[in-house]
Amino acid sequence: MKAREPAKVRINPSPSDSKQLIREALEKSNALLVIGSCEVHYKGRASSTLGEGERIIIITEDKALLIHRSRGYRAVNWQPPGCRFSIDQPPGMNLEITAVRMKPLESVKISFNSIYVICAMNLLDDSEIYLYASELDMKRAILFKPNLIEDGFVPVASEKEIPTGFVDILGRDRNGNDTVIEIKRGRASRNAVLQLARYIEVFRKQSPKTRGILVAESLARGAQKAISSLNLEFKKLSPKKCSEILGEKNVNEGKEITEYL
Repeated sequence: MKAREPAKVRINPSPSDSKQLIREALEKSNALLVIGSCEVHYKGRASSTLGEGERIIIITEDKALLIHRSRGYRAVNWQPPGCRFSIDQPPGMNLEITAVRMKPLESVKISFNSIYVICAMNLLDDSEIYLYASELDMKRAILFKPNLIEDGFVPVASEKEIPTGFVDILGRDRNGNDTVIEIKRGRASRNAVLQLARYIEVFRKQSPKTRGILVAESLARGAQKAISSLNLEFKKLSPKKCSEILGEKNVNEGKEITEYL
């Protein structure tokens, strides 16, 4: 890890002090937090203006930009790592920060009327992140890459409502048979098997060849026997594998389930 430097914090800094501290933080590739009242202007593949409001600005050590409101978890404006930053003090403005991305060419300009807090420091963080997918993420991974179930599987619906509940994924196998997928994040219990059986009963009234597949990381004691006795199937799939797929392909960012179908 790199050596720790003391954090530099300014409360209600002057424009000149703000400019100096922000410029120094960018030159040192420090993490930077700025809270203030600002307007935001974006130009690039489209254009947008975010009127004045009090916001949280984050600039990471690899020069990514995130602009957050005081509510919600998504950034309202952002730029990826590798931006080029400039700091100006136009007449009548407290400070102006511009982040430019070169390919494709686009820019985000933040015009501050007031700055309340600035914090700059080099954060010590070399740890790996181990993030395993939720059931919703597992569903996204399967919809994005259906052969996680088997070759030839084609999803046709998600969260399909039937009299006995909601089917996680409804699809067809390579032979055209309806296939009902029930997803459990960890170890699937006997109750999960019975839940799938209730779903399958609805479909088999019209299509006796309908298949039911329980997808989970493992099966609890007694679940395998229930699967066999009810003519169902089990597919082993770990949340970690799904997380890796979503991360590699960046398919999870801001995408609705229906967009995969």
